[in-house]
Amino acid sequence: MMLFRWIGSLTLVLLGACAAPPAFDLYEVLEECAQDPELRPTVSTILANDLHPDGRSIATTYAEDPDDGVRANCLLWWIRTPSEHQNAWLAKALADPSPTIQAYAVLHARHIEPWDAEVHELLWNALETTQRAHVFEAAAQALAERGGEGVAHQVYWVAHSRGAGWLPYTLPAIVQFPHEDFRAVFEAGLASDRSAHACLGQRGLNALDGEPPSETDCQTTQEFHEQWRSASYALATPSVLTWAELTSVLREHRVIILGELHAAMPARASQIAILAELCHADLREVVLVLERPVLTYQEPLRSAAAQYAIDTRFLESEELASQAPPSTRDRVARTALAQMVQQEPDKTFLVVYGENHRASLQAAVQQAGVECISITTSAAPGMLGSSMRAAHGRIQGFGFEFPNGVYYVPRGSYATILGSPALDRVFLK
Repeated sequence: MMLFRWIGSLTLVLLGACAAPPAFDLYEVLEECAQDPELRPTVSTILANDLHPDGRSIATTYAEDPDDGVRANCLLWWIRTPSEHQNAWLAKALADPSPTIQAYAVLHARHIEPWDAEVHELLWNALETTQRAHVFEAAAQALAERGGEGVAHQVYWVAHSRGAGWLPYTLPAIVQFPHEDFRAVFEAGLASDRSAHACLGQRGLNALDGEPPSETDCQTTQEFHEQWRSASYALATPSVLTWAELTSVLREHRVIILGELHAAMPARASQIAILAELCHADLREVVLVLERPVLTYQEPLRSAAAQYAIDTRFLESEELASQAPPSTRDRVARTALAQMVQQEPDKTFLVVYGENHRASLQAAVQQAGVECISITTSAAPGMLGSSMRAAHGRIQGFGFEFPNGVYYVPRGSYATILGSPALDRVFLK
């Protein structure tokens, strides 16, 4: 009975159903908030997630902030936002004293458009001077992607001159242009205990030996995430739904894919409330599908399901969950889920998986001919800022419908989402 009482309270308080106020100038409010050192880190986090053109003033003002996190978010806004100043800000980030900022700058520089000689020179200098393997690897990959086969060979010889220990970090670059000169590196990569290097090593050897690509070929975690990463929603205008309106939409579907960041309570509150609504609808038997490798985080949801006498299932074996990379687990999960929903048309499935799997699982279900709804409790790029604009900053208690049938249900207040009770006070005063 305690769970039912708690769920009822949650629906009224955490996921209330009052009408949404009209849109407003979000960045005018955030600029004022950023003047408060306590709020500035949170504001910069929204800025970096949103990548909205209106963030220019904040990104400029705090690009030299003494706080590494604030500075990183502001610099990344400039690197990831197309403008005539991108190259200058990339140079500034690469010269930053923070190794983390340098690394992020290299990682995001590969997406800069247009790619010109200045960007190439900046990244080549980073490649030649860095002593950090992950920075070298990211710079090598970007340079080869944009520069072609000749640059891939140059990257290889830079690593070769440093010593054998640096050669594995050329794999993301040289695998794009397999050559017999690289065979020993591919063989060493295949023998590596790092799954990404083993995957790239196998791919390189297959290419040299004339093996055709296969659907079961491995993907690195980076490749998998990039394949299914959502486009930015920064310029989208979502529809604001009350909790009653959202649950009405949920009940129209028998497959609900719920993407999450793996975290403990109170982030589980909205998920448990959704589970409760599906049970109370009494339309079909409900099945909860959880992600086996992260059960430690999902245990509150599993416990709630047990109190409702709901069947809990998994899409992967314990062995696969503990050993396989995300791309392999995802491939197995896609097949298992598609078969499950096809074979049991009389059941409602609530599938709770990591956000990186959400779009992939949704695609698998739709390809199986079954309509489903996709919900994230972990805002995709631009989604948080767009929701704040649509709901006048008061996102707690609402759902947000974005284009292409994607829904965002915040995990609670700003204290829960961003660790910022102070931002709650700004929008709830």
